[in-house]
Amino acid sequence: MPYIGVTVGGGACTTLLMFDGDRTDWQPEHNAVFHKQPFMAIDPFIGCDFIITKSVHLTLKADCLNSISNGNLLMPIGPRFYFGCIFYH
Repeated sequence: MPYIGVTVGGGACTTLLMFDGDRTDWQPEHNAVFHKQPFMAIDPFIGCDFIITKSVHLTLKADCLNSISNGNLLMPIGPRFYFGCIFYH
């Protein structure tokens, strides 16, 4: 049973670095860096399920994760391949 589709989504990677201070108090820290990097991604995929038995299927899937954000060097991009079993009742 072949299938094809696309996933579109996004999120943000948030980083907080504190260089001084005490984490148990509620005082403002003056030596800290806060960085929030939003991203958007599109992920087309194609796959196929092979019926082994009535309750066990073998699945093969390939996709290619693509960043559509500007300047996001930390996001993983490129092709991925999946191999697995799906159990039905």
